[in-house]
Amino acid sequence: MLIDDLIDARKTFSVAYDLGYSNYTFELWLLLHVTDMNAPLADRYHYLDYINRAFGTTYKSLSEYKKADNFCQILKDSITLEAVLKAIERSERLRDRRSKTDSLTEYRGISFYEDNPDTTVDKVVQYIFQVCGVL
Repeated sequence: MLIDDLIDARKTFSVAYDLGYSNYTFELWLLLHVTDMNAPLADRYHYLDYINRAFGTTYKSLSEYKKADNFCQILKDSITLEAVLKAIERSERLRDRRSKTDSLTEYRGISFYEDNPDTTVDKVVQYIFQVCGVL
């Protein structure tokens, strides 16, 4: 499991890190820049429909969307500082709603909601913004 690898790296190499995850796919974090995502999806591939609607694209597969040129085009066209700040806000609201209905799971000192949707990428981005003086 990735968490085990990260904890081992921290111990072996004295590497410090903050874990930001997006349960269960990074597409959740990307979509939060432009829309609320509240309901769980049965399969990560279902995010493709949301991506196509949100970004005005017609990708046939997640692999096509994830090609560097396609992904970079979405970033260039749609992901502004304002959009990132909205994603942070939406992530916080998502976790707040989850806290009222679901219990956190803890694994080796890391707490998370097992079922999607959930993300903590916003926490890492906020930290980076604070260190860089953006927030």
